[in-house]
Amino acid sequence: MTSLYGYVGVPEMGAGFRQGLSSGLELEAKAKLDYFRLAGIFEVGARREVVTRETAALAPTLSLGLVLNSGTSYLDEENFGGVLLRVSPGLVSGWRAGETVVLMGLVDAPIDIGLSPTGAWRIQTLVGGGPEIYLGQGVTLLVSGQIGLEHFKEERQDWNTRLGYQIKLGIGSRMF
Repeated sequence: MTSLYGYVGVPEMGAGFRQGLSSGLELEAKAKLDYFRLAGIFEVGARREVVTRETAALAPTLSLGLVLNSGTSYLDEENFGGVLLRVSPGLVSGWRAGETVVLMGLVDAPIDIGLSPTGAWRIQTLVGGGPEIYLGQGVTLLVSGQIGLEHFKEERQDWNTRLGYQIKLGIGSRMF
């Protein structure tokens, strides 16, 4: 399967391309804009289904990328700037609730590691999900929400913890 998708949400929006291989592995490239932090995020990754049943599927994911964070504190008072390496493990599950609806479960744990010697880090653990609705002609609509904790360490500062969240409204198209 080859697909192209885009989404808007809070605190970010993005677009991506996914290519399935005959081995059941899917490769993905995505670009995101976190507009609360004015950060560009670029990732490449892979996903492979490890459980496939008639009505359920489970696939771990792993991405590697780069975060270019401006450090602006206009919408996020605790933001810090810099270039960070992103390692993003996750898990996607799906349960077919009807002919055109799949209920998605999502776990994401992006880890951002500062590439300067100042010791900046950000780790989020987000869980949630939502429905993916098939609209016809290879087009799907996804509405999802995730909540969890965000731990971060600014340059030369102590660790902080706060609520983390993600809300998305996305549309995808299977091209082949």
